[in-house]
Amino acid sequence: MIPPSAIPPIASRGPDSSHVRPAAAAAATSPDPRPTAQPNPSMRIDPSLGIVVMEFRDRSGAIAATLPTQRELDAYRSAQRRGGTEQHGAAQPSPRPTPPPAEPV
Repeated sequence: MIPPSAIPPIASRGPDSSHVRPAAAAAATSPDPRPTAQPNPSMRIDPSLGIVVMEFRDRSGAIAATLPTQRELDAYRSAQRRGGTEQHGAAQPSPRPTPPPAEPV
């Protein structure tokens, strides 16, 4: 068994040159650079609506789907231009009728 004092600390060891390729050789043999990795799904805030949009990407990196969908985002923008007081196309409920005053007994 090797005593621990015979092994130098990691910081004092030199680099192992058997696994290092020269930079010029590495650049010449490497294939085209791959596109950078992106999280999937990614999230962003739509500045005009102030809501979070999740974007799902396909293998090529193009946006394949969003949540809310593009159709829903367009509906939110349309409602915002109209004033946006309606919810899901339903009219606002009318106020409750007031009960008639009680007659004195």
